[in-house]
Amino acid sequence: MSDRPAGDGSALGRVPAVPPAARLFFALWPDASVRQQLGRCAAEVHRACGGRQIRDEQLHITLAFLGDVPIDDIPEVCAAAHVPCPPMFTLRFSGAGYWPRKRLAWAAPEEIPASLSALAGRLTAVLNETGYRVDSRPYFPHVTLVRDARCRDLPSWPEGFEWRVADFVLVRSTRSPAGARYDVVSRWPLKTIR
Repeated sequence: MSDRPAGDGSALGRVPAVPPAARLFFALWPDASVRQQLGRCAAEVHRACGGRQIRDEQLHITLAFLGDVPIDDIPEVCAAAHVPCPPMFTLRFSGAGYWPRKRLAWAAPEEIPASLSALAGRLTAVLNETGYRVDSRPYFPHVTLVRDARCRDLPSWPEGFEWRVADFVLVRSTRSPAGARYDVVSRWPLKTIR
């Protein structure tokens, strides 16, 4: 039997072990066709504004950002995602926007469907009720195209393009010296319109 006092070890100068964590967020994840369209838009904005173009495989619309969550909590986070799902909806894009202070160029839908606002709101509410802190700022759905941008004139896409949203995903972000890697952990379908 040890003569050490009971407790978490901090009295002895040891730091308690921190459980491994995963950086998680819920998102709308484009299919290959939409990703290609968004990638072209990002390339146009990058040519006009410089900065760091977001890689095609990272393009998405965040629904709810959780940040670092213990890996053991991932099943609970997935269970929380079983919210009443709205019907499928379509997002239409026709130009880019820019936040000068953040030096961020983005694409946002021309209109925000009620289904999208409802989905983001439901996810945020259930995650907050479950004990996860989700950003409480007003929801503005957008796809980040370029970081560290310096934009004067932004390109527009007169023909525009559409993204038919049929599901949402939970994504794990892993940081490395080469940049972040995104992996889809799980996927939930929206209601099919008949």
